Amino acid sequence: MNNLRILVSGGGLAGLTAAHFLAKAGARVTVIERSPVLRAAGQGVDFAGAARRVLDQMGILSLVKTSSTSEKGTHVVDSDDTRRASFPVPDPPPEGSYTEQGSGFSPTNEIEISRGKLVDIMYRKAKENDGIQWMFGSRVTSLNQDDGAGVVTVSFKGEEDGSSPPTGTFDLVVGADGMGSRMRTMTFGSEVSSASVKPVDQHTAYFTIPWTPQDGQWSRIHPLPQRRFQWIRPLGDTSLVSAYLAITTHKNPSLAARLRAARTQTDQKRLLRELFADGGWETERILDGMDKGSDFYLQEVAQIKLPTWSSGRVVLVGDAAYCPSPLSGMGSSVAVLGARALAGEISRTPDDIAGALKRYEDVMRPHLEDVQKLAWGVPWIVTPKTRLGVEILKTIFGLVSWGITTRLGKWATKGGDPQAREFELPDYADQKDEKHPTSIERR
Repeated sequence: MNNLRILVSGGGLAGLTAAHFLAKAGARVTVIERSPVLRAAGQGVDFAGAARRVLDQMGILSLVKTSSTSEKGTHVVDSDDTRRASFPVPDPPPEGSYTEQGSGFSPTNEIEISRGKLVDIMYRKAKENDGIQWMFGSRVTSLNQDDGAGVVTVSFKGEEDGSSPPTGTFDLVVGADGMGSRMRTMTFGSEVSSASVKPVDQHTAYFTIPWTPQDGQWSRIHPLPQRRFQWIRPLGDTSLVSAYLAITTHKNPSLAARLRAARTQTDQKRLLRELFADGGWETERILDGMDKGSDFYLQEVAQIKLPTWSSGRVVLVGDAAYCPSPLSGMGSSVAVLGARALAGEISRTPDDIAGALKRYEDVMRPHLEDVQKLAWGVPWIVTPKTRLGVEILKTIFGLVSWGITTRLGKWATKGGDPQAREFELPDYADQKDEKHPTSIERR
């Protein structure tokens, strides 16, 4: 792979993972990121099953664990903060196991880390490889594939100072630019790209607010009528916590239209303040923090489903190709798994890119189709419309949380999520597990 020139568009989890393994296998990699710096905003992320092996192969698993949020579990609470249900972190997996999990069930995983910390860890690890070049504050504006020469000519535009080269020629272009991928539109056209976005009837806002003593090390979910909930989660940082505001628009197209029509942050925050004004609990604190914060973003929760992930010598990975939505709990895991599979298959046959891209899809698509099968009724069934429905939901959560602490419950949940447990990547020869500690030092 020493002569293979690869462009990776996007500096998120999938892009950094792909860049690391492609460069480790000998490719000359260029990473282009529209933002002038890697973006730290976003929800907390977690990893399950075989994704932990990928982190270990990168040499960062131990550092990711020690940089975690130290979240101990999740409480479901009333408006006066009374706990109605508690879901502690599941038991750790057996020693040395990646695909098995311990017993227990919880929204909190064994490995929980803020997206910003994880991106920083991955970036500093990738920076150790001289085979990776970086283009910040730039974006791809066009792709021109030459089938005869087997190359892609890419045009660039600098977002800040215009210092990017006007064009570049690559043997492969990897689109890792997220759910709203421009690379997907450039590769497949706007009609196919738009049709691939499958909303799941929910909008969620993510931001951070100042920490207060009552936050502790447990996250707290506060369900509300009209299909809403609030969630506060620790960040392993005594100055900030994550806050989430979510609203399900099931059978409410007018509300969905209002949320979509709010394009600016000012309009979005104003609308959320209106929709959550009667929330009680810690609503004022959350809304005040939202108004004052700078890391707010509102997302229409959706999945990405494409008939194929590549066209010629352009391929998509991560959310750009197959976002499973945060409701799956598997977005981060499949992002790094897909990037690892892509790099592994290319390293097997660098002279047969088409064959490598086909095998990448053959390896990942069955797993992705399984992951994207959300449980029946999600999300509307866990976001009731009435106060009675919310009370019933909290009662059910209380019974379930009690049940999983019993001996029978621990037996029934042993092994955790089968989606995380049953999938394993092929044993790629280009990169064995790095058993030595990473040379990145924790800041």
